[in-house]
Amino acid sequence: MNTSTEYQGDAPGSANAATGVAPNRTLLSVLEALRLIGRGKKIVFRTTALFTAVALAVALIKPSTYTASTLILPPQQSIGGAGGSLAGLGALASFAGPGLGVKNSDEMYASLLVSESVLDGLINHFDLKTRYRADTMQDARTQLMKRLMVVADKKSGLLTLKIEDRDPVFAADMANEVVPEFRRLLDRVAVTEAQQRRRFLEERVAGTRAQIADAEMHLRSAQATSGLLSIDAQTQAAIRQAAELRAEIVAVQVRMESMSAFATSENPVMQRSAAELAGLRQKLSELESGTDSSAPVAASDAKGLDNVRAYRDLRYQEAMLDTLTKQVELARIDEAKEGPLVQTIDSARPPEKKSGPKRLLIVLGGLLAGFFVGALAALLSQGDLVGPYTESLGRVREAWSLSRKRSQ
Repeated sequence: MNTSTEYQGDAPGSANAATGVAPNRTLLSVLEALRLIGRGKKIVFRTTALFTAVALAVALIKPSTYTASTLILPPQQSIGGAGGSLAGLGALASFAGPGLGVKNSDEMYASLLVSESVLDGLINHFDLKTRYRADTMQDARTQLMKRLMVVADKKSGLLTLKIEDRDPVFAADMANEVVPEFRRLLDRVAVTEAQQRRRFLEERVAGTRAQIADAEMHLRSAQATSGLLSIDAQTQAAIRQAAELRAEIVAVQVRMESMSAFATSENPVMQRSAAELAGLRQKLSELESGTDSSAPVAASDAKGLDNVRAYRDLRYQEAMLDTLTKQVELARIDEAKEGPLVQTIDSARPPEKKSGPKRLLIVLGGLLAGFFVGALAALLSQGDLVGPYTESLGRVREAWSLSRKRSQ
């Protein structure tokens, strides 16, 4: 009787009869998976081809997009004569968070370029609600933000604005229109800041004039009481100089108060102003101590001293009025001027090459996704793999079924 036996291979994990060495279980599992996938290679090929065809169709259907860019030089930091308003940037810089020196000016301008004021101006100018088929302004802003990007170069301080659109000419027009919208925003905020500063100074001028009237009445009363109608020229010169120093101190304080809206104590201009203020106070202290020691009026003559003090207060208020009046005029000039200067280094031109979509990446992604899905489908289609787990899979299906019945 002729008998034959068919070699089935070593059981997974068993020792090889010839070598006595147990094979690697992980390697066997990988090889077994590859064998099962090979048995279902038709499923893999069909699934991969289907996914690749769909990805190719999507890549071909998606319209080409173009990105236009413009290079912008934001306003430079320069201290103006009207109390250091930084060319009207005090109110703008308050939008940024705390930091060192001027508070994140690059990030501040980048944020202002994509502010609602600028976006709304673009939407209205180009009728983007219709172009993007948006029902509301918020939807149009969302669609526009997906196509707009601002990149700040911290080394050069330049801003690069990029806008994407299907039409290269339209993309370039939009990128170039951002700068005028940005300028209008800066003009509006700068005028508002100058108006606030002018009103503040005008209030100080009105208060100083009232104090001058009180000082004049006090001086007349002191002259009538003491009988001294005049003060010697040396004392008058010292008092006038002290009054001018006090007025300069107040001017520096007003300037530092205006700068505090956009600069911290680490800002070089703030540090110079602080040093200037300390020097003026030191000079005033020395001058007043020298005046008191060399005053021709006897210390015991209280009426004479009251006359000198009244004259000193009057001269101080007059110097203050002169200084504040000049600052009011400078604030009015700033109010009439345009906002901070925004310069366009490179205007946007219609791009010649498309920026998207990345069709090759879309096709490769579809191919890889199809292969993995096909391989998984090939594995699950094998009965010898799924069979041992049929009962477990049934329990899982029953557990997740919405109409399942609990087994008693």
